[in-house]
Amino acid sequence: MNEMAMRASYALSKQVPDMKRGFTISTSYGEIEVSPEEAAAFTEVARAMFAKRLEQAVEEGR
Repeated sequence: MNEMAMRASYALSKQVPDMKRGFTISTSYGEIEVSPEEAAAFTEVARAMFAKRLEQAVEEGR
């Protein structure tokens, strides 16, 4: 498994599920707090994004 695939796999298995508890988005203008109640929409987008990255990484590795 290449580096990109390992990172995407880790994100899908650990980081994205943890986002359901709420998280902070850090920008150059400051931080945005996302509560657990608000996190579901972000979590779905992140899951789809990392699933696509993983798929691309696996395809590139073949």
